Formats: sequence, structure tokens, C-alpha cells
Amino acid sequence: MTLKPEEFETRYPTDFMGTLSDIRPFWISRMIIFGLYDKNDVPFKNVYLWSMVADAKGVKMSKSKGNVINPIELVDKYGADALRM
Repeated sequence: MTLKPEEFETRYPTDFMGTLSDIRPFWISRMIIFGLYDKNDVPFKNVYLWSMVADAKGVKMSKSKGNVINPIELVDKYGADALRM
């Protein structure tokens, strides 16, 4: 999904980035490098690591399997307060 420029400006940088710990060395560092290169700012201030998240059937949630929930769609529908941790 590509954000429109006005959407990007309201969502970058963010307070935190959550990810699985198994992709930490590659994904997080790559995002920081590209953020500094393109925007001269890191894309997030805090990183939260968690273990695997499973769907209702116990299958690992992943974009490639198509069983994920898009948080931006939830924010657009219910507002950001509904997703705060």
C-alpha cells in the first residue's frame, strides 16, 4: 500500500514500530537507514519486539498468507485511540 503525500506527512515519523524479533537485524536497520537518507529523520523512536502472532486458527499471521489486520484501516474506521496500547 502506498500512502498519498498528505497521509504520509501525518504518519511519519511515528512513536513506535512493532515487529517480530526474528527480522530485527534486517528490517529495523533498513528502515532507519532509508529514513535518515530520504527524510533526514528516523522513522520511529521506539521499537517493540514480540513473538509470533497467530490468527484464530493458530496460523502465524503474515502479509504473504493474507491473514493480517491492517492497522491503518482500523485507525481510519475507529480512530487512533482505539488502537493505543
